[in-house]
Amino acid sequence: MLFQVIGKDDNKPRMSTDYASCIPRPDELKVLNKQHTFKLNGKKASMTAVVEYLKGHKKEAALQ
Repeated sequence: MLFQVIGKDDNKPRMSTDYASCIPRPDELKVLNKQHTFKLNGKKASMTAVVEYLKGHKKEAALQ
């Protein structure tokens, strides 16, 4: 799994991680969403999709 935060102004990656435990919390994603977009596994993802992904991978995040 690859999660990326992409800047809306220049479309360049600002952050990336392979670990669900390193993805920002939903409240942090909400702030980031104002000036950034998100990608999961190379595909554009909404903030809601990222939060749903995290809900499905809580066990993975807890193990890391």
